[in-house]
Amino acid sequence: MSIKQVYDTTALLSLSLIGKFDLVRKQGIIVSVPISVVEEVVEIAKYKDELGEAAKGLLRITEGAGAAERVEIEQVELKKEYKSLAERIARFPRVDRGEAEALALAYQIKAKELVIDDVPAIGSFAGLSKIIDVETVPSSYVLVRAYLNDALDYDETKMLLKELSAKRGWEQSVLYETAIVMLEEAKKVKC
Repeated sequence: MSIKQVYDTTALLSLSLIGKFDLVRKQGIIVSVPISVVEEVVEIAKYKDELGEAAKGLLRITEGAGAAERVEIEQVELKKEYKSLAERIARFPRVDRGEAEALALAYQIKAKELVIDDVPAIGSFAGLSKIIDVETVPSSYVLVRAYLNDALDYDETKMLLKELSAKRGWEQSVLYETAIVMLEEAKKVKC
C-alpha cells in the first residue's frame, strides 16, 4: 500500500542533508510537490554551502540517477481554485509561498500528510489543515515510520535523528524533542 505525501522544501532538504531521501522509495511513499517547491530547491542548489549541496543531491536523485536509485517526485501544478486557496494561505503570518502551495496541493490531491519542518508555518495553518484533513508531520516522522516499517533499526534511527537535528540546528527545538518522543513511542509499539 502506498502513502501519498506532499513535501515542502524544508522537509526535502532535511532528508537530503542526511542522505536518507531514499527512505521514501523504500516505504512506498508517493511524493508530490508544488512547482514553487521545485523552484525553491533549484534556487537553493545555486549556493555553495551545505544546504546548496543537499539541494544538488536532491536534484541528482530525482533527475539523473539510474532507475534503481531514482526517487520519483511528482511535480504538480495547482488548479485554479487551489492556487487561489494557496494565495490566501500565504497571507497567514509566518507562511511563505512554498508552504502555502504545499498545503493547498495536499488538499487538491487528497494527500493525508504534509511533510514540513517549519514550526511557525505549521502553527499558522494548524486549524486549516485539521479542517481539510491533512496531517502536518516533520521530516523526522519519515525516519520514525521507517523504523516502524523495519527499514531502519532503533539505534540507526536515533543516530539519524541526532544527525538531522545537528545539521538543521534543532538540538534544542521542539522538532528534535518531538522526534525523540515519536521514536520512543514507536519502540513501545514494536515491543
